[in-house]
Amino acid sequence: MRTLYSCPAVLTRGKTTDVLGCLRDAASGSFTTLLAHADDGVIWGRIHGGQIHAAPFSAPELRIETLQQARLFSEAGELLLWRGTGRAFQWRLVKNDDNGSYKECYDEDTLLWGTHAEDNENGFTLLRHGAEGLRHTVPLDPPSD
Repeated sequence: MRTLYSCPAVLTRGKTTDVLGCLRDAASGSFTTLLAHADDGVIWGRIHGGQIHAAPFSAPELRIETLQQARLFSEAGELLLWRGTGRAFQWRLVKNDDNGSYKECYDEDTLLWGTHAEDNENGFTLLRHGAEGLRHTVPLDPPSD
């Protein structure tokens, strides 16, 4: 379900050509999860100690040459980077802040593909879906039987 509501937040925007540096800087903040879309697949990661730890299996490498967009997020906010024109990436940072002005935002649940959990390592679960063999590794503990 998608719900529109107002929340106090601070919104900033910009451009960068140093995408990995921008992600590293943001990882030292309060974000906990990475979700990146690249030409060669989806990359999930967790953030611990200011470092981004990518899923241990079945994920492509995080490379600028193939990256289309990346999100770092947590309950505290979200950093979204997306490919602009040329080498530049656009970015938008939204941080929940009780002293910020009220912004309209959406809160929605998203379904993850996956009907079978195949493997688990370091808090990541490899999910497989259907006869097509769709697979991705998400930052979830496996369901208990």
